[in-house]
Amino acid sequence: MYWRPSPPPPPLGGDVPDRLRQLLGRRLWDHDGSLVSDPYTLNAADLEYLAGLRDAGVDGADGLMRAIAEHGAVEVWIER
Repeated sequence: MYWRPSPPPPPLGGDVPDRLRQLLGRRLWDHDGSLVSDPYTLNAADLEYLAGLRDAGVDGADGLMRAIAEHGAVEVWIER
């Protein structure tokens, strides 16, 4: 039997603007985005919702869409 340390987590992708955090908080965790929240994985199934936010002028939605397109999925969470 062998062991080795786990690989470190990848670097964070970036902050989410406040309005997008509020909207995703309501959709994903049923709060206004002001509470600490467990990780949630956004993927291709969420692209239509994010496109609607982008089209409504919500900053940051296009960045999440690009990240999902590049990586297949992204994990989002809220911490304070």
